[in-house]
Amino acid sequence: MNKKYALLLLMISCFIFDNHSQDNQKTNEIGMYAAPGFHLLKKNQSYNKLRNDQVSFGLFYMRSFSPHAKWRIGISGIYESGVRSIHPTSSYSWSSVYLELPAPFHYIITPDSRFAVYTGVGLSFRRVFYTKSTSNIEEHSYTHTTKNNKIDLEFAPSVFIGLNARLSNHFSLFLQPGFSPVKIYKKDKLKQKTPWPNFLSAEFGLIYKL
Repeated sequence: MNKKYALLLLMISCFIFDNHSQDNQKTNEIGMYAAPGFHLLKKNQSYNKLRNDQVSFGLFYMRSFSPHAKWRIGISGIYESGVRSIHPTSSYSWSSVYLELPAPFHYIITPDSRFAVYTGVGLSFRRVFYTKSTSNIEEHSYTHTTKNNKIDLEFAPSVFIGLNARLSNHFSLFLQPGFSPVKIYKKDKLKQKTPWPNFLSAEFGLIYKL
């Protein structure tokens, strides 16, 4: 069985098992967030300019299965843009739109505090649906746009730490900086690392307790 399908099956099984167990401390929550981010790119003497940034907006459902542990599943849209230049008169820029399915696990360090500190790990799956690239060579510009063409799968592990501030019995705000050490994409049955590892982001969002 393909590893990614096995992982998805495991996550679904965890939720089904969790929903059949009885525990008064279990909670159901929904939320939304915005998350700017950027890649920690190493300086390269070959490029005069090098940048790769993104912003995402997402919705999620979160289920606790102990006072210290929560599992979250969601969906988000991502806009990514970047530019690199080799010569002052030559540059290459691009923008892409992605659909992402993040699945992080949260461990709450201080569950009884109004300002709860937590940490965790996660795995995200995403596909690109639209890419526009532009090459500028001296006085000439060439633009290429790709839509839904041989959509490739990407996945990336992540680690994070966060702070959840409870505003009332139902509402809370959270701030969650995260780090992804590597991003891998799958194309033509081959898995390859992308040239844009070391991604740093920060989620800021609102949670509603059902």
